[in-house]
Amino acid sequence: PKGLPRELVREWFLGLARAVGYLHDHGIVHRDLKPANVFIENGQVKVGDYGLSKSLSGSQRTANTQSIGTVHYMAPEISTGNYNKQVDVYAAGILFYEMLTGRVPFDGESAGEILMKHLTTPPDLSKVPAEYLPIVAKALAKNPAQRYGSMAEMARAVEAVHAAETVPVPPQPRPTPPIPKTVPSPDVPWRPAPPPRQ
Repeated sequence: PKGLPRELVREWFLGLARAVGYLHDHGIVHRDLKPANVFIENGQVKVGDYGLSKSLSGSQRTANTQSIGTVHYMAPEISTGNYNKQVDVYAAGILFYEMLTGRVPFDGESAGEILMKHLTTPPDLSKVPAEYLPIVAKALAKNPAQRYGSMAEMARAVEAVHAAETVPVPPQPRPTPPIPKTVPSPDVPWRPAPPPRQ
């Protein structure tokens, strides 16, 4: 798989960002963003399955470190019991990576191996289109403080790439070809050009 067409990636990601941003604005962290929980209904992106969602006021830190979310989309800080909205920004970054490349950035033989990659291994960004590299890199930062502060901020970065791609380039005037000059050859004596025929 090579990912989705760019226009579809943009449209779906912006819909996802709006949906998750809405949750965050209402004090809810989803904590289990993954393809199975993202739906397209009547052309609109919707996020479902709130079984692991948690109120932001009670989600900053908890002693419970049970498995939260799906291993391929888990933010590194989940291992410390930190479940703020940055875990959703990270998971959205994984989804964005997957939409662009057709694969997740971290895979392995076991859940433990994948979790260790989330904690310690930088993502391979070589398959990410160059214009989206800074966005994906920031969303997948191991340190939550280095990620986007909100889904809206990440969405604005995606929109900025799209805007840069769609700015029309004004047509350039065609240069006038130079008028050829008669250049005397060093071996031939110079003679004026004959007058034009009538």
